[in-house]
Amino acid sequence: LRAPAAKSSAKSRSRVHYVMAEGNPPAAGRTVGSSHQGEHQLRGQAYMQSQAEETLESPLLNIFGGTPLQWYCLNDIVMGGMSSSNLQLTPSGALEFSGVINTQGGGFAGCRTKTAEHAVTPGLTGVWLTVSGEHTHAAKFTMGAGSAEVDVNDPTGEILGMQDLDAERVRMDKGSSKGKGKGKSTMAERWAAMRPDERRVMLQSISWQCSFEEELAASESQDSEPRRFFLPFSSFSASLYGQPLLKLQSPDLGTLTHIGMSVGIFDAKSKAKLDQYTDGPFSITLHSVEFE
Repeated sequence: LRAPAAKSSAKSRSRVHYVMAEGNPPAAGRTVGSSHQGEHQLRGQAYMQSQAEETLESPLLNIFGGTPLQWYCLNDIVMGGMSSSNLQLTPSGALEFSGVINTQGGGFAGCRTKTAEHAVTPGLTGVWLTVSGEHTHAAKFTMGAGSAEVDVNDPTGEILGMQDLDAERVRMDKGSSKGKGKGKSTMAERWAAMRPDERRVMLQSISWQCSFEEELAASESQDSEPRRFFLPFSSFSASLYGQPLLKLQSPDLGTLTHIGMSVGIFDAKSKAKLDQYTDGPFSITLHSVEFE
């Protein structure tokens, strides 16, 4: 299946691996989503597990000929926010991700595929996206994957930057009601106490992201034409539990577990709040994803 005609920010490619599979477009109409449910709203792990139980399948989207991807929404509600989002298929089978960013207690909305092992061809350098939508907020393409740079036999976690993670957590908790808490272990202490196989499991929680909002149409332009562009893996940044891992340079696609998108008010690398973005609606449609 060929991607629709699109504006492209690159002129050529050498070897492309398609995520789009052949087949008839699925019927549009069904939606899945996430919105705040008031005083009974689930948080944390319970919210994440609940969201993963309600997915939207796009038969046209798979990774290297694998099974169709199961998509679901995952917003700032996980940490106390109130943003909302929805996923639905367009008549052509593209994935439309829309909603409203609410900066009260958060400021982001995301969608991703269910966790699964994916057979990925080695030697990849990046990913081509074809998307349509307007630049209303920061937008990121995300991947769940580990890093070959990390030595799971190293109890210090130096390459992963465990000491940096602890320093950032202390900075964020300073002056808050959370505090470190009596008997609460640091990330470095947790890593040191783990077995190598447990550390490998922890690495599966690493998220890689790259911004693409500058590739979108201008806000309020009503330009719905799909645009195609390339995101090199060298431009991706890593994070663990929402904290940046500045020492890691490249994802290990051999451990790819999911892909997704995130829209909000935060910078992809530093996680800092970006002042140019605030509350409001967003809509981005993903037409194709191609690894190269």
